[in-house]
Amino acid sequence: MRLFVASFLLFGFMALLSSCSDDGETSGGPKIELSFLAEGTEYHYYALNFFGDDSIKSVIEEQIGVDTFLVRNYSDLITVFPTQYWTVKDGNFYTSYRLRDPEAYQIECKFGKPKGTSWKVKKGTATYTYSIDEVNVSITTGQNEITDAVKVKIQTGSSTYYQYFSPTVGLIGTGNFEDETASMRLVRYVAGNPASTTRVTPPITYGDFAFLEVGNYWTYSESSIFGEDELTVTVESKLPSKNIFKVHLSYLSGGEGDSYWFEDNGYLMTYDEGEDVEQADPLYVVPSKAKLEHGWGGLTESGKFYIYEITSLDEVVDTYYGELPAMGIYVTDGLFVSQTNYWHLNKGNVLVTGLGYREIIGTNVRQSQRQFIPMLAPL
Repeated sequence: MRLFVASFLLFGFMALLSSCSDDGETSGGPKIELSFLAEGTEYHYYALNFFGDDSIKSVIEEQIGVDTFLVRNYSDLITVFPTQYWTVKDGNFYTSYRLRDPEAYQIECKFGKPKGTSWKVKKGTATYTYSIDEVNVSITTGQNEITDAVKVKIQTGSSTYYQYFSPTVGLIGTGNFEDETASMRLVRYVAGNPASTTRVTPPITYGDFAFLEVGNYWTYSESSIFGEDELTVTVESKLPSKNIFKVHLSYLSGGEGDSYWFEDNGYLMTYDEGEDVEQADPLYVVPSKAKLEHGWGGLTESGKFYIYEITSLDEVVDTYYGELPAMGIYVTDGLFVSQTNYWHLNKGNVLVTGLGYREIIGTNVRQSQRQFIPMLAPL
């Protein structure tokens, strides 16, 4: 049971956001140099969905491992995963919403393969069939014409759609720039600077958060469309070999579960009972590493996607501790479910607003600023 997240499914504007399974053809292929994988590469897209249309900006921000790059996605109106990881292996171009989970990397395109090559991709609870429909396709952008594109056919059930990739440009979109019916069109592309390929993904730090101590608890009053309830979150124990804490969640009305929390390079990470460290997703990031509009995606144990975005860094909110500056992190399914989680570096999650409202009514995590004034005995 992941804390502070509704259970919902995200299928965003592009198929770059899921977990993958391959058809077994992952080695022995030709060496393909994907020149677009470089720090500073930028993409500016025009995209549309049933909510409307907007621009999307994607930036390859940093190389963080051998052929692995951190990508930031930005859009005001269209829901996209704020953070992705792009990598290449044996000519296959992969993306992932998690850095450390090998099962979360999906093959978006196979370069250097003939027409008809196919593979499977799992998105949440659905499985998609990808196949190379054409190679060396000419397609236009807002800048120029690209002649080395691979047209990828994507099928699930009775639905079929297409995406175009280039080994020199990367993701082009779903059609030509002049095609107003294409849901995603590349307006502008800026090439970055190739970086060293010797970088190694940093290890998990297993550091400390002040509120992660065995015995700490928070009791929340919770209001939602389902009614009123109380939730108690307790740091129950710590694993003997690593600085990972078992956290127990229990509702007054019934229902409980366990999750595991730990620190990783400034992020508060969580994974569920039955999962492991590699499958952890962030809940919060320390202020020193937080930036507005940055965020991340995650997947529940039931196969449902959700995303987070940092919307405020030190917003003053009224909490059990009194008025307190906190970081606001917006959570959404990309459709109709949303909430804002407010976190404090030393006190943890201090408030939740939105469709579900949650406030602390009792805790032993540090001293509350509220004063208890005893009633005077009658004369």
